[in-house]
Amino acid sequence: MSIMNRRGLLTQAGGTAFGLAAPGALAQTSITFPNNQKLQEILDKIARTQFGFGEPRIPVTSLSGSGQAMYVINLPGSYYLTENLVGDSRHGIEITSSNVTLDLMGYALIGASGSGDGIRITTPPSGDITNISIHNGSVIGWSNGIYNDIAHPQYHANNCLLSDLRFSYNRVAGLQASHRTVLMNCVAEWNGSNGLNFGSDSVMVNCVASHNGSTGVATGRFSTVIGCTMTFNGVQGLYVDGMNTVVNCTASGNNSHGIESALCCGGGSRSSTTILGCLCTGNLGSGIRALGRCLIRDNSCIGNSAAGIRVEDQGSRVDQNHAADSPIGVHVNSAGSHLIISNSFFGNSVDIDDPSGNAVGPILNKGDLAVSCNPHANYRLD
Repeated sequence: MSIMNRRGLLTQAGGTAFGLAAPGALAQTSITFPNNQKLQEILDKIARTQFGFGEPRIPVTSLSGSGQAMYVINLPGSYYLTENLVGDSRHGIEITSSNVTLDLMGYALIGASGSGDGIRITTPPSGDITNISIHNGSVIGWSNGIYNDIAHPQYHANNCLLSDLRFSYNRVAGLQASHRTVLMNCVAEWNGSNGLNFGSDSVMVNCVASHNGSTGVATGRFSTVIGCTMTFNGVQGLYVDGMNTVVNCTASGNNSHGIESALCCGGGSRSSTTILGCLCTGNLGSGIRALGRCLIRDNSCIGNSAAGIRVEDQGSRVDQNHAADSPIGVHVNSAGSHLIISNSFFGNSVDIDDPSGNAVGPILNKGDLAVSCNPHANYRLD
């Protein structure tokens, strides 16, 4: 049926020029569309704004629930909250379908004692769920804030976009997402375990993770983290699982390393991560800890309890960083052909701890700068 024909039917029913009748008038009509749906059945699924215009999205509170969730989204579509959702013992919202957009509209999902997950994405036994978008709201006091339930480990909720979300005081993680996720403008604080988790092939931009019980942010391999801040978390600030890019991030006051790039692909000893332009201060481990094949450049690592920068295995380049006020400026944990050049140091007990076998530029005093011809020299500023 054409749009004009639909508007004609609505006008016959006492509709406005916009094709929507006043609620009282619509309740009286019995017009039936060619698919045998009554007009009132259709209108019951359409939320109206205060001006009477049609809202094509589906309000979450119009959905049915289950024994596991208060509301279940089991069909593709665009859904939204109309008020705060206060939890019971179940999950708040369960998503079991691909191609779903959920707008929290600035409202909060507020868990109760013993609540399940705020938003749970459940993969079916038949394959992945894809193309989920969730944005604009807060998830507070659940088990997990948002959780991808991998009931069938071979399947995941992939290709997700999550933005403008706040996760706090959840008993486990703020966010547990899967692969190929884009995460933007999110905050996770005071969650019992990790703040923000996401899988491989993902991007995180402009996010904050603070005062979480375990790691602030944890990523899978082949991911990119840009412009994020991780502070005062119970373990690492940022943990990346190898083959990642980390740019312009801040990691401060965490109970272990500020930024740690560890095992790639779940095994081996090479992390192959690029870490550029980051600030790592006051962490109880090292500012940056990285295994082999890493590029660590233009970072500032100050006042960390172990080393400013610690590299292990083989083949990493540590170049043009500033390490200050730590027991060790750059700690090279293996004789493995690392390149350590053009760094500056101040106030460390030891500037470079090198066991031998690595390519290390000479450490010169600041007064030698005017006379040194070595472009790869490291400089001690105190």
